[in-house]
Amino acid sequence: TIMALTLTLNKTAPASIKLAGAFTQVATKDGSKLSLDEGDFSLNRPAAILRHLAKEFNMYGDSVAQNAEVDHWIDASFKLMTASGDALNTQLAAMDNAMKRRTYLLGNAHTPSMADIAVYAVLRPCSDLTDDVIASYPSLARWMAVCEKTSTAFADVAKSVAEAASSAGKSADQKSKGKKDKKDK
Repeated sequence: TIMALTLTLNKTAPASIKLAGAFTQVATKDGSKLSLDEGDFSLNRPAAILRHLAKEFNMYGDSVAQNAEVDHWIDASFKLMTASGDALNTQLAAMDNAMKRRTYLLGNAHTPSMADIAVYAVLRPCSDLTDDVIASYPSLARWMAVCEKTSTAFADVAKSVAEAASSAGKSADQKSKGKKDKKDK
């Protein structure tokens, strides 16, 4: 089922940034189409939308090197999305190693960036990421706990991911039921 989701950027609504992870997660996991319409232009690639929102809401770092690091983690979030088994464990181990001396994914930053939101939005609802699995990656577990304790944005992302996934499932169920009803007639 292909859904069309449109995120209209409201520059005065920081909620847009909180929803970015949810829309990206749903768009890439279930084949939904995602677009961001800011009036004078539109974007329809999830990574481009995240980068645009990161720049718009000052969550893209303060230097070219930090911009590249945010890009790296945004790309990594898409790889995490499709990983399972050994591939997932390899990526989680790499993240755990990278997080050993960091509070947030963007180097020594003291506030979360779009990198944190993108990765968190993928990891939070991951069914393979049980408490036991998280415990085997202590730096990653600490990062997730810090994110959840220090910023309501992460709680909002987790809630948005759950709601978006739930509504995507309901939409698919409704379409499926509608097709079945037509066949029964």
